[in-house]
Amino acid sequence: MPAIANALDFTFRDDMTPEEELIRHLDGKAMLLVLDNFEHLMSGAALVSRILVGTREVKILATARERLNLREEWLFTVEALRVPAEDDFENAAQYAAVQLFVQSARRIQPDFDLEPNWAAVVRICQLTAGMPLAIELAASWVRLMTCDQIVAEIERSLDFLTTSLRNMPDRHQSIRAVFESSWDLLSEVEQEALRRISVFQGGFAREAAEAVAGVSLPTLTALADKSLLYFVNGRFAFHGMLRKYACEKLDAHPETRAAMYPAHSQFYAEFLSTRAEKLAQDQPKNVYTEVVREIDNIRAAWQHALDQGDEAAIGPFLWPLYRLYDIQSNYIEGEEAFGKAAKRLNAALEGERRLAAARAMMLHGACLHNLARYDEAWSLLRASLPALWTQADVREVRLALSCLGNIVYSRGDYRQARAYFKEVVELSRAADEPITLAKALLRLSDVATVQGDHGEARHVIEESLAILEEVGGDQARMRALLTLGDINLKLGQLEDAERNFTEALKLSEALGARTSEAVALVSLGRVAHALGDYARASALCRRSVAVCDEIRHRWNKAFALMHLGRACHAVGEYAKARHHYQSSLTESQEIGSRWITASVLRQMGDVHLKTGDSESADHALRRALKIAAAIQASPLALDVIAGVAAVEAARGEQARALQHARFVVQQPIAEYEARETASALLAELEPEAGAEIDAHSEDLTLAAVIDDILGA
Repeated sequence: MPAIANALDFTFRDDMTPEEELIRHLDGKAMLLVLDNFEHLMSGAALVSRILVGTREVKILATARERLNLREEWLFTVEALRVPAEDDFENAAQYAAVQLFVQSARRIQPDFDLEPNWAAVVRICQLTAGMPLAIELAASWVRLMTCDQIVAEIERSLDFLTTSLRNMPDRHQSIRAVFESSWDLLSEVEQEALRRISVFQGGFAREAAEAVAGVSLPTLTALADKSLLYFVNGRFAFHGMLRKYACEKLDAHPETRAAMYPAHSQFYAEFLSTRAEKLAQDQPKNVYTEVVREIDNIRAAWQHALDQGDEAAIGPFLWPLYRLYDIQSNYIEGEEAFGKAAKRLNAALEGERRLAAARAMMLHGACLHNLARYDEAWSLLRASLPALWTQADVREVRLALSCLGNIVYSRGDYRQARAYFKEVVELSRAADEPITLAKALLRLSDVATVQGDHGEARHVIEESLAILEEVGGDQARMRALLTLGDINLKLGQLEDAERNFTEALKLSEALGARTSEAVALVSLGRVAHALGDYARASALCRRSVAVCDEIRHRWNKAFALMHLGRACHAVGEYAKARHHYQSSLTESQEIGSRWITASVLRQMGDVHLKTGDSESADHALRRALKIAAAIQASPLALDVIAGVAAVEAARGEQARALQHARFVVQQPIAEYEARETASALLAELEPEAGAEIDAHSEDLTLAAVIDDILGA
């Protein structure tokens, strides 16, 4: 009351109580009272209520870290300033947090320029989570430090965020002082709760707080009412810097700390295990969203399990973590996680721990194979199989065999790939695993497609799609759409192919499946190329390359670079085309993909021909044909033969050119583009004959034509 009276220049008399006097003075006045920093005056909250009840036109605006808990109270939460995301540097200057930093920095250093410092400034805003005082304190150091140095100091310690300004209130002299003043207002129960829940990262559900830390909902609510927690999307969360402060408080109680981290790790191991089956069945939707929401806690729990180093701690995480990484195409993190697990478990040990180590080795290999590190993956997968075969549940065996099949497929050994995928099909049928069966059938379809058996490919994929229609599974359906789109594209059914790839792209983006996203993008680029929209083809292929670089998927990158080269090639940008082809060739040769190598050489032959170098064109095409024949990729071989016919025509060897072009046209396994190339050549060389086939062409076999070309 004295503070309010002083602000009003009002003097109390003695004929009534001070409260009655103050309310009488305020009644009838249209007035706004601003009561700032009310949290240390909660015992006086009742006066606020009595003023509002006893006056007609007085309003009160109270600021506090804690709600007053009055019936008259209307709450307005003051949020932190908006902070740019890590990848939104282009718009960084539009965010309030960045603007405050720049404004504060220029008060101290008038020529401060955001342009050379934007990455560090964004990081500062992220580390402070948009807290205005923390941003101002950080900016006060620009006279003595670079922004990068400020970032390093904030990451190292909370105590860096201080000021020496004479006219700053004591409680605002440092971030630690802010937190200490809030801490001192807590009860012992609330202090203990805040210590314990600091073990959570990225937020937590109330059930998790109760199970791990023994903190009840009323206590959580009390902490939220005091602005130490906030509630969003059904979960409680900390300000990042406050959590760091609370962790220091937990570290000061070693016995409590020793109990919290194992409890946290065990809770999230069970959390993952109870959801693993639905993730394994490829029905993520709500389950996937739920798991991703807890990803920071899962990572922390997994790290604690690794630190423990025993099968009981690590084992429950292995399979569900792989399913999550696989859905997200996050094989970089998976490779690191499972590599550490295998090392900690030590594969040389016997018994149950040996089996857990074999699982970790196999999952490590599965991630490596998705990163096109085939030699390392092959060794780990083969080494893990003997132990995996000893268990009753063969899901790990099926995954290992699928990965081995993918490796030999990528290297062009389609016979062995078919054998591996057929074994997975048989195991999946026996185990009644429809999703795994559908995925294995898709791989058999891929083998049939690359060998030109489109009828078999379509038959197999239809069986796969029928299974998926019955049991669901967005990830497998996404993969099926990519395979079906590829078949439609190779048969020239462009509208169907575009529809398939577009739907696959939507699914991949919804799931965060980056590998499939990259494939869908380059596939849509191939459709755009076939439709003559080369600018769109180039843009889509560039997007695909960018995604591949992010996830380090070298096979897909090589494939996308080849088609980016084709887009440049189509508009006469031959130097750019050669550059992209050479980059693709380097990638494909380093990872051992003979199919991509042959495909790139086929395109390079065409560029050489377009620029008048028929000798180099002939050399590239012969190399391509030799590889295509060795891996029994008949459709690719026919496409190369169409290119050879074009070289022969350029050299004036019209009879051979006609013979080879006609041969390609008559082959039912020739793909759309090869057939188009050969037909155009026939129309150019012999307009009246068109695509007419002579008797001699009908008698030729693919093997004979290949031998004839390579022997010439």
